[in-house]
Amino acid sequence: MTSAWNQHGHFRLTWRGEVLVLCLEGTWNEVAAQRLREEGGRLARAHAGRPWGLLSDTAAWEGATPEALDGIWAFFEDALAHGLVAAATVIPDSFQALIIRPMAARAAAMTNFHGCASVAEAEAWLRSRGLSFGSA
Repeated sequence: MTSAWNQHGHFRLTWRGEVLVLCLEGTWNEVAAQRLREEGGRLARAHAGRPWGLLSDTAAWEGATPEALDGIWAFFEDALAHGLVAAATVIPDSFQALIIRPMAARAAAMTNFHGCASVAEAEAWLRSRGLSFGSA
């Protein structure tokens, strides 16, 4: 039962205008992914009915268990159901690319998705999709 496990891996979620910024850190287990789904779902529901974007920064992320990857994908599907119209993921190196590639392909088939080398590139791409960042 996952409730008996300690969380491994961390995240920060913050709204910047019409964009939800997700920073992933460490090596994730299923508990971290479940907490992302709960907190991210709450934030997404608060913006339901209005289009919004997601910027995921994986620069400090070290990977995840298969169950955690499933949970991260469940968060993404929840986001799509609550107004997500574009998603940009910062994929800074080949290790993250290897982990993210299957989810990125699925995401690209479902919405506007772009893999980026930097946060600045991700912000520019999301702005080009009509999303504003407001204040940092």
